[in-house]
Amino acid sequence: VVYQVIPSTLSVFANYMNGFTNMAPKAEGRNNDLRTFDPEQANQWEGGVKMSALAGMFNATVSYYNINVSNIVLTLADTEGFPLYSQGGKRYSRGIDAEIIATPVSGLNIMAGYGYNDSKLTESNSKDFVDRRPESAGPEHIANAWISYRFLTGTIKGFGIGFGGNYAGENMVLNRVTTGVFTVPSYTVFNASLSYNAERFGIALKLDNITNKDYYKGWSTLEPQMPPRVSGSATFKF
Repeated sequence: VVYQVIPSTLSVFANYMNGFTNMAPKAEGRNNDLRTFDPEQANQWEGGVKMSALAGMFNATVSYYNINVSNIVLTLADTEGFPLYSQGGKRYSRGIDAEIIATPVSGLNIMAGYGYNDSKLTESNSKDFVDRRPESAGPEHIANAWISYRFLTGTIKGFGIGFGGNYAGENMVLNRVTTGVFTVPSYTVFNASLSYNAERFGIALKLDNITNKDYYKGWSTLEPQMPPRVSGSATFKF
């Protein structure tokens, strides 16, 4: 549902969705006994505001969401370390998403986003996870920004430059009663780009992780991410 408070300038919106995910059978225990599961169920509602100002030069969206999931399958382990599974978990996930896109002058583009997520497993057949943030939830806070400029006149017409970065807050990749908590530190990664676009062709060069930041992700694991990386592309229009 969308309502334009100020036509073509300010709108409010809301939506609701119900869905399910079929869960594949899993082998558990020393004997690899095959176990089947009921589908996981989810209910989600969201509401927010969209704004477009200065003849489309400034656009922003802010929304709040609330998701409740039931029949969650949790991975456990027996006394010998073989996997066991438990179904019946309940979890909520709620938070804020915000995005800004602006073109204050011709050729200049600014994009920025922010996300906040609060998540907790509220019910489970295993006390190992209850009242804790799920390991798959990721960081509570994430943000990104990108600024680019393309020269529209003069001898360097068609050249473009860009700079930006991504931020992720602390992430509890292990969060259980029996094993404790293992937290991956927050990180900020910076990237940059150079490009040239003509009428019939274009080339681009991008450098990721400019500062050679050591950073990690994971989900009950620890996964090192990419070191500095240079990538290029070329396009031709027939």
